[in-house]
Amino acid sequence: MWGYNLKTGTPNDELTNIRVDSVKDDTPTAQDASPLAAAREWQQQAEDNVVERLERSGLLAPEGDVDKILQTVVNNLEITNNIELPRPVRTRVLTTSPLETFSVGNTIVVSRGLIDVLPDEGSLAMVLAHELAHIVLGHNLGSQYAFNDRMLFSDDATYKNLGFKHILDGTDHLLFLCCLVFPFRRLRPLVIIVTAFTVGHSISLIASAFGFVPDALWFPPLVETLIAVTVVAMGLENIVQAATGKIGGGVARRWIIAFAFGIVHGFGFSFALRETLQFAGDHLLTALFGFNLGVEIGQLAVLLALVPMLGLLFRYVVPERLGIIILSALVVHTAWHWMLDRGELLARFPLPT
Repeated sequence: MWGYNLKTGTPNDELTNIRVDSVKDDTPTAQDASPLAAAREWQQQAEDNVVERLERSGLLAPEGDVDKILQTVVNNLEITNNIELPRPVRTRVLTTSPLETFSVGNTIVVSRGLIDVLPDEGSLAMVLAHELAHIVLGHNLGSQYAFNDRMLFSDDATYKNLGFKHILDGTDHLLFLCCLVFPFRRLRPLVIIVTAFTVGHSISLIASAFGFVPDALWFPPLVETLIAVTVVAMGLENIVQAATGKIGGGVARRWIIAFAFGIVHGFGFSFALRETLQFAGDHLLTALFGFNLGVEIGQLAVLLALVPMLGLLFRYVVPERLGIIILSALVVHTAWHWMLDRGELLARFPLPT
């Protein structure tokens, strides 16, 4: 297979092999690479394919002066440390603002955001040396990417998992969801209210993904502060309704509030998605759908656990009105501190005039 003759010679084979210097063996078997060379070619193909996908999605900057500087630093590191690799090390610049660097096979990728904040060449050399160490230690890209047209995982599954994880990790979103359903645990009003919240955060999430939001430093802390305000407002409304005996009333008012506040929470979801969404490339809508689906699955999982627990709590432990007041008061207390802390952070940023 690899051009080797593994047959063991015998006395009868002594005169069967004739050497002819003027003849070249052009058979396919003779042209096969060695196993080691074939493995290197396979890894190079995998590396080239992934880099090409990054280029097609607009994530890699065109090669220019910055790449030459990065390449010079890497070459100096190789010479200084007597590093000899079977394949050359390349460098590319990622057109993103988060501080990140990674290696794709023998290609070191550094984000524009990281390059902009590095104070000197020594710091740059430290970053590149870290990635070069991965390459030297053989942490190469799996060769299964060599002829794949896309990553091994599906985009929708990846972003769905991200959305599911975010809703479960987002305590403020969970507390708001709890406040929404404390007084409304019957199926019909619950579906209306949660659907309104879903539509609201979907609108702002899509708007943010397509860039229809302010790209200013004050915007994220403003949204985070407003999210805390929505939790406080929802908790206070629950307390007032329970105290006045209007539990479960005003579904129309509640779904309108859920829709409006959902828009605010959608911007919060977008901050969690923003850094990862830059790698969606041409699959932006698929990524958005997957993330949103993950959020909905997370919300459904929370509701399936929360509603029966509330039913048991209000039936056997504490009366419903008193229970809603106590739980809502605890939520308001927590969100109030969030609101003050986030408002203090927001005050550090100059707002537009």
